[in-house]
Amino acid sequence: MDSVGFGTWGIHSRDINATLRAAVAAGYRTFDCSPLYKNEKAVGNTLAALMSEGVIKRRDVFLTSKVPPTDACSRNRTFKLLRQTLRDLRTTHIDLYLVHWPFCKIVVEDPPLVNQLGYSAAQLRETWKTMEEIASRRLARSIGLSNVGVNRLKALLAAPDLRVPPAVVQVEHHPFNANRALRRFCASTQPSPIRITAYSSLGSSERPRKYQSGQQPLLEDHTLVSVANALGTTPATVALAWALRGGVAIIPKSTQPERIVANRREVLAISPRLSAQQMEALDSLDRNFHYLSAAWRSYAWRPGMSLQELYDDPDPGSQSSWLATLIQFALVLAVAAACSREHQRRLNTVSKRLSEIQAAERMSIDWHSSRVADIHRHALLSQSGESQPESPTPSQTSSWSHVA
Repeated sequence: MDSVGFGTWGIHSRDINATLRAAVAAGYRTFDCSPLYKNEKAVGNTLAALMSEGVIKRRDVFLTSKVPPTDACSRNRTFKLLRQTLRDLRTTHIDLYLVHWPFCKIVVEDPPLVNQLGYSAAQLRETWKTMEEIASRRLARSIGLSNVGVNRLKALLAAPDLRVPPAVVQVEHHPFNANRALRRFCASTQPSPIRITAYSSLGSSERPRKYQSGQQPLLEDHTLVSVANALGTTPATVALAWALRGGVAIIPKSTQPERIVANRREVLAISPRLSAQQMEALDSLDRNFHYLSAAWRSYAWRPGMSLQELYDDPDPGSQSSWLATLIQFALVLAVAAACSREHQRRLNTVSKRLSEIQAAERMSIDWHSSRVADIHRHALLSQSGESQPESPTPSQTSSWSHVA
């Protein structure tokens, strides 16, 4: 995997051919994709055309794709989606396959929170077993995670039956969100470090406007602009160079040929020129700020979830973690109790109604049997010239005559 790759999020299928041809011409060979980007087929067609033209070879290309939360918690759905991705990208294998989000979500019309199943360490382990199977069958050369925090990553790595550790973790990463704890932890893992790939390295200025309200544009930050002016380059180049200098791979995207070139050539040139003082100034901008926080909250699986709760588990032993755990456990118990009470109420109602119907049926059968006997006796008595009073009807003996 190259340290500078090319992202495909937000590029319309109609623009993929021209954009990827420009990217390949600029030297890009690593391409980040996902079914959620709705352009994998266009990516596959363009790369296949470039290969048939002799411009590139498959062994020189590194393809990343992802399984979204609507499929990741089902082995069958994951394999079905992967096969579709392989067909769309026109390849026999993926070089890196990521779990797009480490939790489950059920797709229904206007889903209530109860249908958004959320995260659990046990479920992520089951999802990861599917990923390990994919790797063992060589459908993916390597596997990894996206949008995961340190504590959830630690929990997965601590699984006693773990066979294949994540090779890569992909997260939102820029000077406003430096992921220091995650970077330290990934650098320390054994037997080899986990690589980190950054997305939204430029502040994701092309995300929907409804998610941008009140947010400071990254590339207008005074410190970033000052460093860029000192180096004779752009704030975008500095932001990307800062990530690269910190050991984080980048996957910037653009549809503008000049930016496609600059995002690779200039970044590789500027990154080693950043001084220690400039890196320190850029590091100081960190405020744990996520530009995509508003969009992420649509994945919440219970009311009032904070971004941190959605992204990662609290640090073990902290007071807040105990409180959050207790609150979450209490909410789960309350929902379970309410569901149990409603279920029992419905069972009782059905059981009572069935008992009433059965009683009515027995009464009706008894009456008809009695009536048949009376008719038989009446016939016998008629032969001897005697008479017999009729038996009462069900309506005279029971309020359940309407059932019979």
